Amino acid sequence: MATIYIETTIIGYLTARSANDIIFLARQKLTRRWWEGRRSEYDLYVSQFVLER
Repeated sequence: MATIYIETTIIGYLTARSANDIIFLARQKLTRRWWEGRRSEYDLYVSQFVLER
């Protein structure tokens, strides 16, 4: 299984409340679509620093 390092932007898009910025909304939608449909295909890792925040 391939490995992917998840950086903070991904977590931000997954957990943020929707904004009025069209670019933000598009990125959020793409991120959520990937997270729901493809994340199970990968081993996901995040840094300890992100976990502590």
